[in-house]
Amino acid sequence: MKLQKFRLIILLCFILFSATNLTAQEKFDESYVEFRTAVYNSTKSTINEILSLYSKTVSLIDKKNLIENYIKNSQCDYLMGMYHIDILENDKAIQYFEKSLDWANKAIEIEPTAQGYLAYAETLAQICPLKPTSYLLANALKVPSIAKKAIKLDNRLGAARYLVCCVIVYAPKPLKNLNKGEKRFKEILKNDRLDEEDLFNVYKSLGYIYYQQKDFLEADKWFDKAAKIYPHNKFLLSMQNREYTKESFVDVEPVIDTILTE
Repeated sequence: MKLQKFRLIILLCFILFSATNLTAQEKFDESYVEFRTAVYNSTKSTINEILSLYSKTVSLIDKKNLIENYIKNSQCDYLMGMYHIDILENDKAIQYFEKSLDWANKAIEIEPTAQGYLAYAETLAQICPLKPTSYLLANALKVPSIAKKAIKLDNRLGAARYLVCCVIVYAPKPLKNLNKGEKRFKEILKNDRLDEEDLFNVYKSLGYIYYQQKDFLEADKWFDKAAKIYPHNKFLLSMQNREYTKESFVDVEPVIDTILTE
C-alpha cells in the first residue's frame, strides 16, 4: 500500500514537473497562439491586453538562431499591424507592417526559407491597401509571386497557397473568379497543412465567395465554421450581422478592399 502511494506521488511530481518544464520553443508557441487568438478576436480584446501579449511573446523569441529570430519578430509585428487595422489605426498598422517586412527581409537575406517568404508575402498583402495607390500598383502583384516561392520550398504550406488564391477572389471584378477561388480553397482544405489561423482564413473566404454569389445559406455554413475558431473576429461579425436576403443584399467589396487578405 505504501509502495503504491509512493509511486503515485512520484507520478504526480513527474506530471507537474513536465507541465512547468516547457522548452523555449514550446513557451514561445504557447504565447504566440494566445497572442494570435487575441488579435483575431479583436472585438473582445483591449489594446492593453494586446500590448502585454505582444511584449511577452517577443521576449520569448530565441535570439541565438538569427533566421528564426527575424521570422518570429516579423510574425509578431504582423499581428500588431492586423490589430491596429481592426481598431482603425492605420498609421500604427503601417509602422508595424514595415517592421515586419524588414524582419522578414533580413531572414530571407540570410537564407531563403518558406516561412521567411510567407511572412513577407502576408505582410505585403496587408500593407498594400494602406499605402498610396502608387505603392499598391507597384507591390500588390508581388504577393502571389513571393507566396509561390514559399510553396516551392514547402509544397504543403497552406497559408502560402491561400495568399495565391486570394488574388482571384478578392481582386477587382475584371480579375475576380469566384468559381475558381471556391475550387482552389477546397483543394487547400483537402491537401495542405493548415493551422487554426489558416483554417479560419479559408472558411471565412469560402463564406465570402458564397455571400458574393448570394447563396446565403451556404455562406452561413462556412462563417459558422470560422466562428468556431475566432468568434469575435471583426470581419466575420461584419458579415454575419448582415441580413442575407436578395432584397437587402449589400456589396461588401469596398470593405474587402480595405482588408485584402485579413
